[in-house]
Amino acid sequence: MKLKFNEFEIDILPFVQLCGMNCKKKEFIINSIEKHFSSGKYKDYEKEYQECFLVDGQILGRNYFKTYSIQNREDIIRYIQISKSSIMMQYFSNCLTEYNCAQDMSVIGEHLENIFQNINESFLENGSKVKLSFEENNIFNLIQNAKVESYDGQDIHLLNNLELLTEFLQLIEKNLLYQPGKILLIFKNIDHLLEWQEYQLFVDKVEKISNGFDISIICTLSIEGYVDIRKQFFEGIHIINDVVYQMPELERVKEFVQDHYPSGRIVSEKDVQNFCKKIMHKIGCDRYKLITRENVYLKLLNDSLVLRQKESENLDKMELDFIMD
Repeated sequence: MKLKFNEFEIDILPFVQLCGMNCKKKEFIINSIEKHFSSGKYKDYEKEYQECFLVDGQILGRNYFKTYSIQNREDIIRYIQISKSSIMMQYFSNCLTEYNCAQDMSVIGEHLENIFQNINESFLENGSKVKLSFEENNIFNLIQNAKVESYDGQDIHLLNNLELLTEFLQLIEKNLLYQPGKILLIFKNIDHLLEWQEYQLFVDKVEKISNGFDISIICTLSIEGYVDIRKQFFEGIHIINDVVYQMPELERVKEFVQDHYPSGRIVSEKDVQNFCKKIMHKIGCDRYKLITRENVYLKLLNDSLVLRQKESENLDKMELDFIMD
């Protein structure tokens, strides 16, 4: 499904990575998508996000996806704690329905009714003109006071970000087993939440859930080197800079590089993946400086901190001439 904005398109695939250094444009894209597929009304200051993209020339219904958006730890915890709107409560309600807990709930109601009756009798003995009332449907309200904690009894705030995200994805998956539907998950600046190795594990989990359900996941990233370049997700990479660019099939990129490389270098698919990972956020930047004097300053300051630079690759003359052209 392609979302067509005025000057570019965003292809909503099972896994989309929005890369690049134009944070303002990236924020506009992700906020427009999030707001359109949410149930909330547009506020006066959100008019720029309203009806700013089309699908097949039409405005797609706002209920097409059920959308969940995460920007920080607090958002994840809010979803997995018990509250009226959390996915944990949704899962809990599904479980109550499946296990047919009506009889157990009725027994609890009877015990609570006896407690209230004893209290009211003591009121009556003291000549009180008031009493406490109780209705069985209040039992579900009591359940909402349950506390979510880790399996070893620790506060869930002690779980690291990857563990919290894992719990979140598992709850999404369990709820989809009960109530299938189209889900959109948005993770803003996920590179600020996870270390690189953790991000790889997160994408492994994304791959698993996207294979079994009708789900689309969008991650925004901007830190150099943060992008998953595995073949099956390559076309879901969009780079948001002066030009908005979607990566084609990995094989097409390999063929293009091989055909146009300034020397006779043989390029492998692995080469393309490794180099694309390093340069992904810079693609589409107009007048980007490839060799700059700033690197001299950087080396001077890093040397003063007793930090070592990685040795640069030995480029042949044809490669250097191409870069300097």
